[in-house]
Amino acid sequence: MTESSALGRDADLLAVVRVCDRPICQHFKPFAAGGIACNLYVVSESTICEDIQTLSFGGYYAHKVALSFAPMADRGEILDPAVAFWTAEFARASFHLGRPPGPARLMRWVHGRILSCRPDFLRSLAKFVRSPSRIGFLESWLSRICEGDQSALPWGLTSEASFDANMQRAFFLFWTEYERHKGDGQGWSFATVSKMRLSLDPEDLGCVREYLGAEF
Repeated sequence: MTESSALGRDADLLAVVRVCDRPICQHFKPFAAGGIACNLYVVSESTICEDIQTLSFGGYYAHKVALSFAPMADRGEILDPAVAFWTAEFARASFHLGRPPGPARLMRWVHGRILSCRPDFLRSLAKFVRSPSRIGFLESWLSRICEGDQSALPWGLTSEASFDANMQRAFFLFWTEYERHKGDGQGWSFATVSKMRLSLDPEDLGCVREYLGAEF
């Protein structure tokens, strides 16, 4: 299980299981005083792999480990979404850049790619950029990916054509999945559209532009 937090009003908990017919989301708030609302996502290994490989869900699940995460439990038998996501992105970056990137370059290259296909990533990325501790943690953690055994990829990156095609549809796929979990099931609800608008605050653009540099 992995916790993904963007310093917002709630936290996402991602539980990866062997088999689950379709992703499930449960909303709850811990009884402890001051506990924040949580969204528990239960998804199968195949769903995580599919979203990482081909962006089938617009990164709705894969991108939960793109900024901040904290492993909470690991049985050692189930795929680790953070390791899987960043190992796959390291392979993509190495191919596109012509050489293996270091942690700082990998981090910015991936964040720039997500922002290019999902402008709504801007708000979450801006919160990340404004927290030097979060940047430092992720960059340090990525050292293990950049220096690791890349033959350990849980699959071959054989679906790049599908990935590139879905990059162009990522915004739609992402918010369709958001609506399925948190909307009213009648198309994109008012709550979903409102959340979408909050994710596109132009005031966040300056710090993100500075952070991404050449990747902007």
